[in-house]
Amino acid sequence: MSIRFRCPKCNKTFNVKTKYAGRQAACPCGTRLVVPSGADLTIPIAEAVAEAKIVETESKMQAMCTLVVSESGQAMVQLDDTWRSFQPSQGILMAVLTVLNDQAGRCWLAGRGGVVCYHQQGRVSSYQQENNLPNAPLSRMFQASDGTIWISSYGDNIAYFKGRCWQKLTVSDGLCFNDVNGFAEDASGQIWIGTDHGVSVLHNGRFQKNRAVKQFAHLNVKSITHDKAGRIYLGYTGGLGIVHPDLTLKFITPETGLPQRTPQAVFVDRSNRIWVGTWGGGVARVDQSSFEIIPGSKFSDAGCVGSICEDSAGNIYASSLTTGLWRVRMHESDWEHLNTPPGMEALRLVAFIPQDVAEGS
Repeated sequence: MSIRFRCPKCNKTFNVKTKYAGRQAACPCGTRLVVPSGADLTIPIAEAVAEAKIVETESKMQAMCTLVVSESGQAMVQLDDTWRSFQPSQGILMAVLTVLNDQAGRCWLAGRGGVVCYHQQGRVSSYQQENNLPNAPLSRMFQASDGTIWISSYGDNIAYFKGRCWQKLTVSDGLCFNDVNGFAEDASGQIWIGTDHGVSVLHNGRFQKNRAVKQFAHLNVKSITHDKAGRIYLGYTGGLGIVHPDLTLKFITPETGLPQRTPQAVFVDRSNRIWVGTWGGGVARVDQSSFEIIPGSKFSDAGCVGSICEDSAGNIYASSLTTGLWRVRMHESDWEHLNTPPGMEALRLVAFIPQDVAEGS
């Protein structure tokens, strides 16, 4: 007998043995799941339609803590409702700029100085320029559906981690520009790379050309993400571009409802809701059917939004360089301002890290 359930982000179906009820599972799309205990138990395990990777995880590892990073680079974590200073182990990171919790349960922190990876077994790995990383501040981390870890930089191209080592890709390999601001993956598994001067698309290790790439060739792309259908969302200086799987394009600008002309943070949550954080106009949501800004969804008090993320309960958090930390709860529409420690009013980043990583700082 087995338990059958679906990933809420990508709709992949899993059948697992009943003994795994209550355990964590890692979907190939990167979503961390908990195997339900009250699901349909009548489906024989022989009829499994997919394989679930069950993660043997201590309850302490499953607990997540809020991490905030100020514009000056100071990092703090919230433990038991108390804020305390956070410094990643290994001593190589001068400032955390990006966080990734991957499919295998590892927590990656990167920024100025290199990369630190916390493994579930308590082991910590660190990587720097001599490990073939870019020699520049590391701006974004992303995991593709095949498990590859991608990292971008401000000024020295990109790198990817598959297996045990990093490999770099540069302008000489076909990357359109060396200031890179993020990654996304479309429905066919192609990796989209947003830069200060256009977009590059990788397919089977080769840079591609298509009409969407040409359309964005001269744009300053500040943020990039994708949804469950494989649509690509590009926040550029001037508006938001949406690339559908058939490569048809949709643009949202201040003239058509965007709160401000630069979407600095574009985020798709587990419910496939599309959030846009702008550089001065706060936050808004994009309708999943019309792909227009939802009337009444604009929240200007958030000001200059640097990042958006989601907690395990589906609550959305936004960091602001002008007004601090904000949260809107699942199924609610009103944003609430959250208290942060003195000196942490201008926030570059909000993210979530495992409790044991926070406690070990």
